[in-house]
Amino acid sequence: MLHFLSTLVLIGIGVGLWFRRRNPRFHMPIMIACFVADVSLVLWIELNRHAVETVVKSIKPIVLVHAGISLTTIVCYLALLGLGFGLFRGNGRLRLTHKRVGMTFMTFRLLNYATAFFVVADKPAAPAAPLVASNTVRTAEAKASSMPRSVSWR
Repeated sequence: MLHFLSTLVLIGIGVGLWFRRRNPRFHMPIMIACFVADVSLVLWIELNRHAVETVVKSIKPIVLVHAGISLTTIVCYLALLGLGFGLFRGNGRLRLTHKRVGMTFMTFRLLNYATAFFVVADKPAAPAAPLVASNTVRTAEAKASSMPRSVSWR
């Protein structure tokens, strides 16, 4: 489910980039919505899966790489928000920096998306519950052990 939501965020980012030239007034709200959705995903993962604790305890390189990429992605998001608001206020000198940080962001966001699959695939599967037939015959020993101790068998 998280991969599906992450895919939707990436599609939203693509739509926001498409609107960048065609209708710039839609670019900013779409990208802010994607930022909010992405950060909400990160918060959900932290609250429900204790991601920071997992990274600290992990010795697996892919988990550490994914965490570093995720952190860089969030930093780029914040930089893009600041630069984007500056552009919105009319500071055109920020356009090239915004574009360069945006390209860096897209690289790291796609790496984040790809490494997320490896992090999940790296987790061991939960052991299956033992199968117990519903029509098993109970032995006298099993019956006796389930009886209360006060019962006498004489």
